[in-house]
Amino acid sequence: MTSCSKYVVQTLENIKLFRPASGALCRQQLKTNFNIETFARKNNPNVDKQINDIWKEKTSVNNRLFNGSKFRLSRWYIAEENWVLDVGLTNYKDLCGTNHAPNRKSIEETGLEDFGDSQAYLSMAIGVGILLMTCDDCLVVARRASWTGEYPGMLDRPGGHPEPDLVLTPEGKLKPDLQGHLGVNDAVMDEIWNSVIQEVEDELGINKGKLEDVRFLGLTANISHGGRPSLEFFARLNMKSEEVREVYSLGKQREADETTSLHLIPTSISNFSRNCFYNPKTTELASSEDGPLKEEDEVGTTELSDLQPQSLDSLSEARAVITEATPALKASLIFARAHRLI
Repeated sequence: MTSCSKYVVQTLENIKLFRPASGALCRQQLKTNFNIETFARKNNPNVDKQINDIWKEKTSVNNRLFNGSKFRLSRWYIAEENWVLDVGLTNYKDLCGTNHAPNRKSIEETGLEDFGDSQAYLSMAIGVGILLMTCDDCLVVARRASWTGEYPGMLDRPGGHPEPDLVLTPEGKLKPDLQGHLGVNDAVMDEIWNSVIQEVEDELGINKGKLEDVRFLGLTANISHGGRPSLEFFARLNMKSEEVREVYSLGKQREADETTSLHLIPTSISNFSRNCFYNPKTTELASSEDGPLKEEDEVGTTELSDLQPQSLDSLSEARAVITEATPALKASLIFARAHRLI
């Protein structure tokens, strides 16, 4: 089992990357500490009014938006060789009205003034994503539909949000029909871990039984969105690239309308794995219970758009990954490279 007593910090454009120093982690090494009150977003009348105003405006132009319950990351830290997440509850409406708000900087400044915490009034909803590799060494990415609320039209890995409603009552208690869990913390972590596997089936139509050796790569914080966190994973598929393409083309996946095209990128072409995963300046740190997600921790910068692969027949798709990828996809590629998974 990989030790995670240290972590590495990297910066990619406006994304902070935090990964275990010794390698990707298995399910047993991720823990949650769930508390609906302690780790909730702080309330502020002005911020709350803004949330309602922004949501009303967004839903007036996009009636597909849904205000579902989400998990909120308060902080993370390493304890007894485990990566621990302090988790509360939030919702998609709060995410749109705080982390994604035009005046997000002002909300952070108010949080600092009131609580000494720039993220006190932010939703900090946890996202998840998974980088897939076929058994013939192709990366699997898809183009997001234009109607999606975040990064429309860009290339991305399968991802989404864990769903608290699947394991918790509205009061934040473990649902009584959930057997086999050690308690609410175990159930919350299971939902976070399993949700990203479910996204593969929902977005691409690939049966979850085709995923092998799922691993946790690391955590990203999108500084442009107030440090909004995403947990990144990796798995190998027991499928060849053409099998993946065939399954996707059937269009039977539950969330078929969230993507418009599938791209299978051989990692060998155009020195793709070397050029795309150029290593920025890194810092290896011992565990900190402060779980850094703050802007002032920046240690280096890498612009992937500056990297030019060699010219080959398959270059267009490789270049698209570099220039049209979401920040989360870029980060997951760097994570996977650093962990020697690709």
